[in-house]
Amino acid sequence: MASRPRRSPRRVGAAANGRDVLTSVAGYRLGMSTLDEWLTDSGRALGLDTPAIPADLRNQLLDLTRDVAHGVARIAGPLTCYQLGLAVGRGAAPSAALAAVTDLARARLTDTAEESDAAAPEQAVPGGDTAVAAAHEAADQASAPGGEESR
Repeated sequence: MASRPRRSPRRVGAAANGRDVLTSVAGYRLGMSTLDEWLTDSGRALGLDTPAIPADLRNQLLDLTRDVAHGVARIAGPLTCYQLGLAVGRGAAPSAALAAVTDLARARLTDTAEESDAAAPEQAVPGGDTAVAAAHEAADQASAPGGEESR
């Protein structure tokens, strides 16, 4: 039996109790308590004194991971968080390290967007305003006296 590739869970909304709910590809529902339990268990396995990650720090790390994944490369997101952890482990202040890398990621996102805008030539997009205007013009010409319909 061939195994399926693992995919990460996707957010599908809020549970009746107000907690975020994640649904995996297989359809299992994972509440945020599952995430908290995992982080606590993995922190203990790593011998961390404070195994849980505070919610605000967790959200900042997830935002950083997203920004790096979109601005640099998908695989750079988790690896950047690993680097951040190494820096903090070597004595860097968590807030300063997070701010430095977040600023770098956001600058990269801005640079990438500007380069993309500058490199992309203006072009008609099927279904866009230019295509719609051309379709209207063609219809007008066809229905005008001496147009295609009167041939």
